[in-house]
Amino acid sequence: MAKIFFPSCQNKIAYPNASEKLREYLIASYGVEIIAGCCRSEYSKLSSEDTAIVICNTCFACCKKLSNVGNIIYVWEIIDSDNKFPFPSYNGEKITVQDCWRTIGRNDIHNAVRSLLKKMDLEPIELDENRDKSRFCGGITAYMQQPVQHTDLAPVRNGTDRTRVSNI
Repeated sequence: MAKIFFPSCQNKIAYPNASEKLREYLIASYGVEIIAGCCRSEYSKLSSEDTAIVICNTCFACCKKLSNVGNIIYVWEIIDSDNKFPFPSYNGEKITVQDCWRTIGRNDIHNAVRSLLKKMDLEPIELDENRDKSRFCGGITAYMQQPVQHTDLAPVRNGTDRTRVSNI
């Protein structure tokens, strides 16, 4: 029954220091036993007794659709439930929240992100196209060609398999 963290390839590249701090936090505070590499090569190692911890919506989709994982949880939910997490204060600064359409039907994620913002003393400003009304893709990956190894993942990655996305 392992807790396996998928750190997101793009996150590790873009934010190597923050990614390392998050890895250390998950080991110390959440008892993460295994830190996986890329979800593309590691999801097949998941068992029905394991918990996958993800940041990335593609990692979520790979684990959900292509593995036998028992549970998937986003990092945001873990941090949000940590009463000892040292949140910085941004003194009521306003911040616009942009939801990704890949999280349609995932109010747990929407709520965790907004809760985290409030814990950092930020005031979330909602867009009209928020939560389940979002049309935002979350980045440039929606414009890229589907990787061959993810052919079976296309409905989840592209947001058309609503039952898979909402059944966690």
